[in-house]
Amino acid sequence: DNVIFYQDLDGDGFGSDVQAGCGVSNNDDCDDNQILYADNDGDGFGNSATQSACGVANNLDCNDNVIFYEDLDGDGFGSDVQAGCGVSNSDDCDDNDSLTTTGDTFYADADGDGFGNPIVSVTACSQPVGYVSNNTDCDDNNASIYRTGTFYVDNDGDGYNNGATQSVCYGETVPEGFVQADNGLDCNDANASVYRTAQFYVDFDGDGYNNGTQETICYGASIPFGYTNVDNGLDCDDTSDSVNPAQEEILGNGIDDNCNGVTDEGGPQVFSQVLPSQCGTTMASISTLIGAVSKARATSYRFRITNLTNNNVQTIVKTAPHFQLTGLASYDYATTYAIEVEVQIDGIWVGSFGPVCNVSTPAILDEGGSASVTPSQCGGTLPSLSSLIATTSIPGVKGYRFKITNTLTNEVQSIDRTQHWFSLTQLASFNYGTTYVVEVAVRTNGDFTGFGAPCLVSTPDIPTLVNCDYIAPSATSPIATVSLNRVTTYRFEVTNLSDFSTQVVSRTLHFFSFSYVPDYIPGGQYAVRVSLMTSGSWSPYGEACLVTAPGAARSSVKSDDTSADLAFRAVVYPNPYSESFALDMDVVGDENVKVKVYDMIGKLIDEREFGQDQIEMQQFGERYPSGVYNVIVTQGANIKTLRVVKR
Repeated sequence: DNVIFYQDLDGDGFGSDVQAGCGVSNNDDCDDNQILYADNDGDGFGNSATQSACGVANNLDCNDNVIFYEDLDGDGFGSDVQAGCGVSNSDDCDDNDSLTTTGDTFYADADGDGFGNPIVSVTACSQPVGYVSNNTDCDDNNASIYRTGTFYVDNDGDGYNNGATQSVCYGETVPEGFVQADNGLDCNDANASVYRTAQFYVDFDGDGYNNGTQETICYGASIPFGYTNVDNGLDCDDTSDSVNPAQEEILGNGIDDNCNGVTDEGGPQVFSQVLPSQCGTTMASISTLIGAVSKARATSYRFRITNLTNNNVQTIVKTAPHFQLTGLASYDYATTYAIEVEVQIDGIWVGSFGPVCNVSTPAILDEGGSASVTPSQCGGTLPSLSSLIATTSIPGVKGYRFKITNTLTNEVQSIDRTQHWFSLTQLASFNYGTTYVVEVAVRTNGDFTGFGAPCLVSTPDIPTLVNCDYIAPSATSPIATVSLNRVTTYRFEVTNLSDFSTQVVSRTLHFFSFSYVPDYIPGGQYAVRVSLMTSGSWSPYGEACLVTAPGAARSSVKSDDTSADLAFRAVVYPNPYSESFALDMDVVGDENVKVKVYDMIGKLIDEREFGQDQIEMQQFGERYPSGVYNVIVTQGANIKTLRVVKR
């Protein structure tokens, strides 16, 4: 009486909801009218070994952990119908036919053209709607194309391919832009009107006569204009269809109409030439007018000018019957030119030049010509080492080349200038007591000409001693020569006239003393010559002077603070000037040079101080206005007042 019991009508150990005096102690039975079995895999078939309060009414499951399917045809493949015992798959498409099991593969046909997509497919026992059994469609979104082929490319659609092939997706016919046959390479696959290649004769003017040249061209159905396949002779003017071997000659038009090499045959010839009075002559100046014989109805004159030196040919056209050589791109002095003239009558050139006439430009290179040093300087001696050496300023000349030959050493130097002058101090090497051969070449707007007539120019003589026949009072008494501009070292050659032994004393100063002559003979007579070094080389020796050595005993060598009473000289050049001026000086002592420049109202406008070695580098007056200036030059106690004029 301590336990509640429930009816167990089917005797499976599980009670119903109906209480009973005697029974089972649970009410878990889902159906107390029959025995139920566990269905672990939920396939509707119960476990034959296990009862359950709730489950299925059968215990037919061969394995309650596996779902089985009917295999009616016993082929090992089950249908979709589950069974307590059977096979574990449901892959049989037809369980009544042991030959049909997993089915066939079908391909999607999205565009409905009967050709399947090679990528999208299903496997089925029968063909589903929208599927086909083939997979050959190359574009399943377009019903008009469905197969693949390789064709020759024909971009312009003219039926001729360019030689390239391409795989394409197409339908019933060959797609546009392609051809099936290899019918040759299209020479221009961007133009349907041309597609084949051949070689033809050139006939630019289309008159049926070629000019003798051939070209390979790309063309179409017919030979294009400007070409012919007939070689029928040379067209002498392939730019005019009215000029060819089939034309009749038209008199007076200045044209070889029939291409026979003769102009206006059968009629009068029209020629002009340089005026006979000028033929074979030398022009007075480079800009002299060169005239041609004037012709009636002439509208222009063409001059053909040949330089007979280099065979350079130039032409110039003028409406008037004359021209100037300076109007050409290139012209030279001392040159002969062959000149021919062609006439244009009523706007038509006659087609040929008249007789040749030779005309020469001024012979500036000849003896006495303008391309030589000024005659007044030839054969003379320059006032100073830095004096200007000049030629004539020649019209049209843009450059002057001076060739300078040292007659002592045969050293040759040259200098190119835009000015018609130079000075020897502008060269790398120059010296006193030397004669130079100076030659001049000029340049207009081409190359330099040859050199003109040579001119001999000598530099100032090597100075002797300031005092010849000098008796030295003492061993330290200065024996001096002239102090000269540009000289860096003075060499004194001292020869003993009793035994003719020679000693050399070199000094940066322009004097020496017997204290520099070892073992001189007191009261002895000596011949002294001077040589000068300017730009790294020695000049020849000058004339000798007689000097008597001091008669007293020699004193010891003293310092160089003694000096000779020498002349101080200073000049300006050029004067008057237009660009700048410089100084030419003979200095005394070692002091610096000081220069002050005043205008005419006494205003100081320039002031400088510099060493003796810098004299030639000083240029004054570049920015001075035109006028007159006073130049005060000072060295130690020496003063020079100079006047210079700027134009």
